[in-house]
Amino acid sequence: MLPLESQVCSLASAKRLKELNCRQESLFFWAHRYDENKFKIMSKQSPDLIKCLTDYGYSAFTVAELGEMLPSEVSIENGRCSLHMERSGGSQEFNMISYRTISHLPNHQRACFVSLSEAEARSRMLIYLIEQGLINAKKIK
Repeated sequence: MLPLESQVCSLASAKRLKELNCRQESLFFWAHRYDENKFKIMSKQSPDLIKCLTDYGYSAFTVAELGEMLPSEVSIENGRCSLHMERSGGSQEFNMISYRTISHLPNHQRACFVSLSEAEARSRMLIYLIEQGLINAKKIK
């Protein structure tokens, strides 16, 4: 079974998404544990929640939540692009997410992110789309 850290976005991505005014509704969140002086992934039902600072911190979006947040298509450089997610096989497994031109010509990548974690690849793409003004963080489901 995958560790929870592999199923949610990184703390750095979670912080950036909050800075970009992304909604902060998720099953999990990165919370600062004062007894250990570090951030840990928690749920609102966690028994250790009492050991955290009162602020829920940063939403630790799951792969599924990020999948719901990412649009299936975006307009980039006067063209429509569709979302593609790929996973490599073999000993060097990684996840790649990209938007590619929709046409009958060979697909051309317009934006691409690669990570060992699918959640991290998805969160980096979401950050890119918001930073580039391709989607509005306040309108994301």
